[in-house]
Amino acid sequence: MTLASLLASGVKIFLLDEPTTGQDWYHRKKLGEELRSIKDVAFLVVTHDPKFVECFADRLLIMDNGRIVLEGDPDDIIPIADKYGVII
Repeated sequence: MTLASLLASGVKIFLLDEPTTGQDWYHRKKLGEELRSIKDVAFLVVTHDPKFVECFADRLLIMDNGRIVLEGDPDDIIPIADKYGVII
């Protein structure tokens, strides 16, 4: 309901902080599919959920000690993310 209200207000950038916490895979998948279906809006998702990232991210940023250390297409970043302790 909140997302629909914000979309109706014309917001174009959303920050979602740990949106998959406490959800089973079925509901995490539904959320990812829903976010992908919304056009002309950007979603910045902060998460520790590597499976969600692997399945739904269009762009990936990995931070270490408050700095961006890797950035780019998930297909390029995921294979080297373990260098920073990120196991996907």
